Amino acid sequence: MTPAASQPAASAKARAFFERVIAQIAEFEALAKEDAVLATTAPGVSGWSIAQHIEHTIKSTSGMLMIIMGSIASTANADQRPSLTARFALLTGYIPRGKSKAQGPSVPTGQTNNELRAAVAQAGAFVKNLEARLGEIEAATGRTPNPVLGALRPIDWLRFIGIHQHHHMKIICDIRKKSG
Repeated sequence: MTPAASQPAASAKARAFFERVIAQIAEFEALAKEDAVLATTAPGVSGWSIAQHIEHTIKSTSGMLMIIMGSIASTANADQRPSLTARFALLTGYIPRGKSKAQGPSVPTGQTNNELRAAVAQAGAFVKNLEARLGEIEAATGRTPNPVLGALRPIDWLRFIGIHQHHHMKIICDIRKKSG
């Protein structure tokens, strides 16, 4: 898809953030198809099963996507900045394990495997719809505050989604290694 004439073109960096999120959702979709994998646990790695990690990640992704869509045209909070935690994650691409707890609506509730598969597919479709607006996302100057991350621009949220997904994918890989 190419951007409309009135929309700014996305940079290679913005496209890379987008492609990373798309690729990781595809990985979650593949994992969600395997019922036996979803039930896998490794208490020495995490207190959550693979299904719970996927559920949390997809709920978080969906929430951050809504923030992105709701803040593209905003100039609110442009003077606010990301927290030290967010700056570290955005700079390094890394979230340390065990340093933060899932908040409110992102806490896993025990979705059935079919509900989980549907949620992953829905998040994937939502992300794909962002492609045509990547230039707008990147150009947006408004910031949406978060109690842990501080105030992030839409492009920062997109980058953080990829970092957060990767963080949980690494935990899932470790659960699989320890359980097998």
